Amino acid sequence: MDNKVKEQMQAIGNAIKNQRIKKERRQVELAQSIGVSIPVIGYVEKATHAAKIDNILMVCNELGLSIEVKEDSIGLARQQVKEGKVHTPKQARTKLQIK
Repeated sequence: MDNKVKEQMQAIGNAIKNQRIKKERRQVELAQSIGVSIPVIGYVEKATHAAKIDNILMVCNELGLSIEVKEDSIGLARQQVKEGKVHTPKQARTKLQIK
């Protein structure tokens, strides 16, 4: 994960963790409510592993957060494929912003 993506993911993770704490939810409760394992919540919050976008979206939805995928994400994904950084657009990192 490059530094820019890592910083973005850490910002998202921090926003998610802050919202979870604000809503007085424990990781285990959140995990059970969306049907994922407890470590998945930790991955999303700490950005130590590349979390699946589906998991990020489920966590955000459960906590009442919305995510905006920036318009240039598709172009960015195509550019990363063209440059040989990834093999498919699906592997490309998407720019996300928590609202």
